[in-house]
Amino acid sequence: MNKGILWGVGLVAILLVLWYGFSSYLGGMDGDNAGTTWLDGETSFELGDVEYGGGLVTTTLALTNSADEAVTIEDIFSNCGCTSAVINHGPHTIGPFGMPGHDDLATVGTLDWSILPGDEFTAKVTFDPAAHGESSIGESVERKVTIETDKGSGEITFTAHIV
Repeated sequence: MNKGILWGVGLVAILLVLWYGFSSYLGGMDGDNAGTTWLDGETSFELGDVEYGGGLVTTTLALTNSADEAVTIEDIFSNCGCTSAVINHGPHTIGPFGMPGHDDLATVGTLDWSILPGDEFTAKVTFDPAAHGESSIGESVERKVTIETDKGSGEITFTAHIV
């Protein structure tokens, strides 16, 4: 057989293995939590117009571990200091968790906190529209809370317009 054909077949086989592994890792690319195979529930919401001087705005989301096995929460954090989250699972509460490096909120190494398959839990997400000062009035923002587990990351996202 021609060496060129063998090289070509070998290269195609390697590319197929890499593609399959990468697509399995991502878990698909549709839905609010592309790449997450364990987090189910409403993970994206809109706050609409939020008054700058109106105080903290809190939303509680019901979530479920939809995986076939337990997931272990390893880290929880937000992408901005104006956003924090508290997780409730049965009688247990952890948090609040915020942006890494902010001293007033919990920081996490490894939580080692397991959620069994089918278990429901809640995420209470709090947004402070005044956290960035008056310059944020009139701004539309998108914020995110990330829950990292041994089975991948899940994200809760929301938008708000500060008035």
